[in-house]
Amino acid sequence: MTEPSRLLAEHHLELELDYGQFILHGGEGEEDVELALLDAAHANRPSAGDGHTVVVLSPHQNNFEMPIHVQVWDQRPADEGDWQQVSEARLHIGEHGLNISSPVDGWADAPVPPGDYLAEIAGTGFVNYGWPGDTTPADRWRIRLWPDDGTAPRPARQWDMPGYGIPASS
Repeated sequence: MTEPSRLLAEHHLELELDYGQFILHGGEGEEDVELALLDAAHANRPSAGDGHTVVVLSPHQNNFEMPIHVQVWDQRPADEGDWQQVSEARLHIGEHGLNISSPVDGWADAPVPPGDYLAEIAGTGFVNYGWPGDTTPADRWRIRLWPDDGTAPRPARQWDMPGYGIPASS
């Protein structure tokens, strides 16, 4: 019988999100990959990564007070919560920890130990694709990280907006 996963660390952050996207940086890898990953994320929603950087598309255009809960686990945690958008990616984190940024001046840092991780990026509380009606909608995000054990990332799930559906990939 497998031991249950254990939460090792958690960090509560706030990010100034704009342009409908945010980026997870592991602190190593090639510079200036964000535009290529943004194109890849639009082609295969809702995220794309290269192992060092992950670009995540948010249904909301902006949230200038977007809460992000970062959790580090000892192994893949059990599924929990009713998250509207979920994607996974491999992410190598270097000695400076995890940096989360948005194209405006928003960024937040989490002191995640160096290593190779699988990252689950989940969001909920969406009200609309695009403009959410104000600059502080109620969406929230959770990033769960655990050591990469070689298993493939699970298929992504996008928010199915009532009356609209899911945007087509470009």
